[in-house]
Amino acid sequence: MDILIKRPAQLLPNSPLASAFMLLALVTTADAFAAGSSSTAVATSMAPITIASTSILSFGRFVPSGSATTVTISNSGVRSGTGGIVLSNTQAASSAAVFTVSGQANATYSITHGGATVLTAPTGGAGIALSKTSDFTGKNVVSGQVSIGTLGAAPSAGAPGTQKIYVGGTIAVAPNQAPGTYSGDITVTVEYN
Repeated sequence: MDILIKRPAQLLPNSPLASAFMLLALVTTADAFAAGSSSTAVATSMAPITIASTSILSFGRFVPSGSATTVTISNSGVRSGTGGIVLSNTQAASSAAVFTVSGQANATYSITHGGATVLTAPTGGAGIALSKTSDFTGKNVVSGQVSIGTLGAAPSAGAPGTQKIYVGGTIAVAPNQAPGTYSGDITVTVEYN
């Protein structure tokens, strides 16, 4: 009886099957030592943000009393006084300051209030302390300040979004405050978030 022993098939060095196995081995080895990926680069150009004052904060004319008093202008421009101060209704009208912000429609921005905290006396004497309030509605608000705003939708394609900031405040008038026009700059600074 003859016994047949089978040997496993050998790959011949020049056979197409051997070449395919060699190529697969090289590709698999190369993939194990390196990898790659991609991402997207994006840049967004926005319209510049601007702010312009369209009305000043004016406390109007008044006659101080013999005691400490205050004059308040609400964010809508309504004037009131305390402590016996006499508010004049002639000539110099009272008003809230109004700032108009323009820029990228629907964008949010931060608001910083600055400037004078004391209105300077015309003769170098004692000034008048000033505290400010602000809002976006111009309602009869007399406290608080806004710090974040959102520009409105563009009324037409390519037009900027806008929002108004109304600024009122209160001045502390000393007993028998010296006559004269007291003044100081108030500032509102805006920056995109």
